[in-house]
Amino acid sequence: MPTKAKDLFTVSDLETASTHALIMGPPKVGKTTTIIATCEAPTYVITGNADKESLYGALAMAGDTFEMDYADTWNTVLECIETAETGVKEGKYKTIVVDDFQYIADKIEAACLAKSNTGNGPDGRRAYPVYHDRLEHIIDSLFALNCHVFFICHYQEVGDQNPSGDDATQRYGAGIVPLLAGKSRATVGGRFTNVVFLTIDKTGKRLFRVSPQGVWGPGSWKLGGENSELPADVGELTRALRKVPDSMKRVLEGSDGGSKTDEAAPPKARPSSDDSDKNKSNEKESKWKPKSKTAVAAR
Repeated sequence: MPTKAKDLFTVSDLETASTHALIMGPPKVGKTTTIIATCEAPTYVITGNADKESLYGALAMAGDTFEMDYADTWNTVLECIETAETGVKEGKYKTIVVDDFQYIADKIEAACLAKSNTGNGPDGRRAYPVYHDRLEHIIDSLFALNCHVFFICHYQEVGDQNPSGDDATQRYGAGIVPLLAGKSRATVGGRFTNVVFLTIDKTGKRLFRVSPQGVWGPGSWKLGGENSELPADVGELTRALRKVPDSMKRVLEGSDGGSKTDEAAPPKARPSSDDSDKNKSNEKESKWKPKSKTAVAAR
């Protein structure tokens, strides 16, 4: 049974929705600190970075508002997912942060390639489908939780390439994609309704850019226009995403002025034979109207 468009959401759904976002940006721009310090706490951080000093800034800015686990193998990744699931269910965590996703992905890639080696070297045809499925599993598992979820990842610039080559991930035009391997580089971003680029402007102010001019990759299902650039604050981002336009509220609440109704328009009366003959006669007369002098001169 089809679902009516106005029944897809309620106003309450949209105004309380959790934020799921992929955050990309240059190295040392402050991605980890910004996300952890401005997100809704308490926070659980799954990190692939063995250097705990990467969380120094977050501790200085956010204080003792987060817990972390290091994920360096597929088994530890699964344990972290289980910890996140239990913590969210018990109300212990409001936000899950995966930092940095490409470090975790690199370790999964290395393990998959090693396992594919049967004596003749790594076999990418066997390794990369498993690698991709495991990344998808991480995303699906965390998105299923009733909390905010942020994946932090370094990026790669691509573009101005011919997509007819051997690399199926090539695109026309400049682009920004996650620094991942194989097809995951092109497909993972599509799993997120919000792909945000964190940058610093000329004044030193950190900004979230959702729709950078001249590149593809970053984008949002709701933000654009005046909200295409926001202060680098997760709270500001979430408030902008939760804002429901009045026109949308009227549709969802069934008070859109009746511009569309469920009742079908009454069928038009079938013309009588006399009316049909008159129409044919009028059509013949219109075909034989003399052309204007201007039209004749233009020929």
